[in-house]
Amino acid sequence: MKRTLLLLIILSIFCLPLLAEDSDDSPWNIYTELDMYLGFKMGIKYEINDRLDFISAFGLNPIEPTRYCYSVFASYHTMSDYNKFKVDVNFGIIHGEFDNTSTEVDDYVIVSPGASMHLSYPLTKKLRIGLQGGMVLMIGYSSNGLGSSLEPYTGLTFTFAE
Repeated sequence: MKRTLLLLIILSIFCLPLLAEDSDDSPWNIYTELDMYLGFKMGIKYEINDRLDFISAFGLNPIEPTRYCYSVFASYHTMSDYNKFKVDVNFGIIHGEFDNTSTEVDDYVIVSPGASMHLSYPLTKKLRIGLQGGMVLMIGYSSNGLGSSLEPYTGLTFTFAE
């Protein structure tokens, strides 16, 4: 529990300067996600242009605190706002995990490149809730060797804009 609290404090310290920017249309946003593997990730979303965003997030599984998870992907806006909804296509490393703090037998690394559709809707002027779903190719390495599988992926997202 102490590690979870420490991680949230560190992430908030890194994200607080984003809120201090003076511009009304800042390209920086705070991104959070709860995925189907119970990983809670928090990070940044950078708007490259009107159609493309870059998202990077890092977090952990609160149930199993030695499991760290991450995401690094691009998000392409497929259409302009339609009745306030946004539909995006996400592609890149949608989900990844690693565990290097438990016993040597349990160490593993998972990289999951893939694609997903993301549908979001504004709750307030600065907060959007979204749901994404897609497929990822899980490629993992552990003490048992290398393995891979095609897996579904879903996640609930929140984006805090300035």
